[in-house]
Amino acid sequence: FNYFARVADLISIRCACFRPDRRRRKVITVDVSHAFLQSERFDPSEPPRFLKFKNPATGELMYFLQRGPIYGSGSAPARWQNQTLAPWLIKAGFIQDQNDTCIYRHKDRDVVLCVYVDDTFIDIDGGNEDAQWFLTEFMTRFECNDPEFLAVGRPIDFIGIDPHMTDEGYYMSMENYARKTLRVLGMEECPMFDTPMTSHVCDFSPLSDDQVRFFMTACGCIGWMANTVRIDIKHAHSRLSQHMSKPCAGALALCMRILGYLRKNPDLCLAQLDADVDAKPSTSRADVQLDPVWSFYADSDHATNPEPQNKRRSQHGALAMIYKTPVHFRSTAKTHAKAHAQLDEHAAGSSVESEVYGCATAAREHLGVSYKARALGIPFPLPMPLALDNEGCEAFMKGTAAPSRMRHVDCNQQWVAEVRDKKLFAPFHVASALNLSDILTKFFKSKKDFTDIRDQLMARRSFTA
Repeated sequence: FNYFARVADLISIRCACFRPDRRRRKVITVDVSHAFLQSERFDPSEPPRFLKFKNPATGELMYFLQRGPIYGSGSAPARWQNQTLAPWLIKAGFIQDQNDTCIYRHKDRDVVLCVYVDDTFIDIDGGNEDAQWFLTEFMTRFECNDPEFLAVGRPIDFIGIDPHMTDEGYYMSMENYARKTLRVLGMEECPMFDTPMTSHVCDFSPLSDDQVRFFMTACGCIGWMANTVRIDIKHAHSRLSQHMSKPCAGALALCMRILGYLRKNPDLCLAQLDADVDAKPSTSRADVQLDPVWSFYADSDHATNPEPQNKRRSQHGALAMIYKTPVHFRSTAKTHAKAHAQLDEHAAGSSVESEVYGCATAAREHLGVSYKARALGIPFPLPMPLALDNEGCEAFMKGTAAPSRMRHVDCNQQWVAEVRDKKLFAPFHVASALNLSDILTKFFKSKKDFTDIRDQLMARRSFTA
């Protein structure tokens, strides 16, 4: 039995929420009530399954024949997603994407779905006919809670994210989740900070068992915020999570600082404002054709992380935006790019080499975004105009120079061919101050340096009473 079951990628959900034509479309969410219990029953050809219970009155053991999945069963997610929901949607006329198999787009109607277990994000044309058709058919087949329609003053709750619609535009907020995290962790009165990280982890002394449990829980909560909406803590979380296998006092201090930063800044959101959509950005450059909707960035920080578990690997960042809204952001020390195919991951020997590896990492990330955009019916530019802040890296990608400190890199490797493919990527140079993916590769000791970039990516808007 194949137990694998997917959920919609968070990139897909952000792209669906902030698609360029959002203002003429509707957002609806619907939650299937006790979804696993509504899955198709076991096939009669399968071996019988029994449940054992103890009678609370007599203590007698009682056995029951199990006819379908229940919560707690290892196969329940796959039986719901793969054997129940997907076949029904396909029969109803939806085409299942093969890159993100939780995106469904109807072949005749303008209806797109992003499915996250029993929660469905519905992106639909502004007319009521298709929405009424889908909700009627879906809620006839499955018992559901009342659908939620995103409107001004009527936010929705989707997998812990709060999408909002206002007179100014659309927002995705994690404010409620952030405040709940602080409350659950007992950190409601913790010290507050202006930035999430200002120094490396230096204290590697071990933690007590209670401290380890706190660290693991907090790191998980921080990770969910960093992966959904909070691009401003993405780099700090990437650095923090390197210590999950062996938490230490320095990592706990970093964890506490991030929580203190969230306490001071719980209301930072991703936002697509009408003013940004209506703006007419310049797309003319002598060296590249920019796109009026999409923008792409890549950056790398050369071997500045001295922590022993990192082994001097560089930190790589990838950022994709629709108008001025981040829809994909990645901060990682992992990369598939390396000097020789037989080498394991290794430290880069120069800033150019580090930037080249970072660019290769970002290029693959952005290719993944293109597949999700296509599945959602969002136009996507090819070649992608990719902003870099290192001229040596730009020359390497274009094949217009052979940097002397890169002669040890085998250019016959597939990843080199990928980044040099002119049908996919059009690299161009920007000043470091204009490379917004900087926030994904380094910490800033100066509050101003950090907030100058952060405030170009996020909007401050509180939606709590």
